[in-house]
Amino acid sequence: MRKFLILTAMLALSCTAASAQQFPKLPNGPYAHTCDNCWFDGRVLSCTCRNRAGMWLFSRMDWGQTCNRSVANRDGRLVCIRK
Repeated sequence: MRKFLILTAMLALSCTAASAQQFPKLPNGPYAHTCDNCWFDGRVLSCTCRNRAGMWLFSRMDWGQTCNRSVANRDGRLVCIRK
């Protein structure tokens, strides 16, 4: 029984480490203040963002092809901040 618990714990730790490595860090930007439930797969950033009326809208953008800078929430839509 003890071996089973140790193996289960090791498996759980390895799965947690693997899942943490699968998804890169979220891109920088002020969108984080008005968007929630964001996830980023390295190419597409998806979030639920608040618009000016206070409604939450689902938004996504292809960050890898169109934006290599900061991201903002423009009235519920994720947009790249061009400098």
